[in-house]
Amino acid sequence: MYSSFLLCLCWYINLVLAEDILLYAKDLINQGNEGQLFAKIDYNELDKNATVIEVSDFDGKSTGPFCIYSKFQSSTKYDHLENKCFSFMNIVTPLHYLVDIEMHETSNSIHKISLLKNEDVDGIEVIVSYPEVAHEAPAGKLRKITKTYKDKKLEKNQPSQIVKETTEDEQQSWIQQNWKLLALGWVIYNVIMIGVKKTQEQGKEQLQNNAKTD
Repeated sequence: MYSSFLLCLCWYINLVLAEDILLYAKDLINQGNEGQLFAKIDYNELDKNATVIEVSDFDGKSTGPFCIYSKFQSSTKYDHLENKCFSFMNIVTPLHYLVDIEMHETSNSIHKISLLKNEDVDGIEVIVSYPEVAHEAPAGKLRKITKTYKDKKLEKNQPSQIVKETTEDEQQSWIQQNWKLLALGWVIYNVIMIGVKKTQEQGKEQLQNNAKTD
């Protein structure tokens, strides 16, 4: 009797957690027409399994485009997903389509439903997918660098070398920019020195002449 009770309990839990998801295709050209049943999916909230239990005899008279939307028969938990077009496409027969039920990464409930054309699928199949969580790359190991006395001495001398090279460059640059002024100064200096030399020679001659006269 106890085992029978457990079986009944399990059956009741599965019944409560079972959810029928109905997919409809509505012709967007003929807006007045109601959507026709496209597929019926049995979804279990407990183990997250989904199975296509019914595929409609899609007449294919209209090529579309179609609005694909869903309805949930048992639960009001997913009211926000009902009667909203989650795919816009042309339906081609024979059917080769995959229904993707994507779960929310934190709440573990249905996040969205997608209908995808897949030639590898015969009829309509369903999968339950989970978003990929990006993993953080491990932090790289820090490398310890040991400097020798030679390295430290080289680093210590580098600033003075840089200053010295900069000073020499500045001096060369100043000479290159002002060479005309330097040349003019050199000419003026020579002219002055020639004049001074002549004055000195004239003074010596005058002294010699005065000495002879006396």
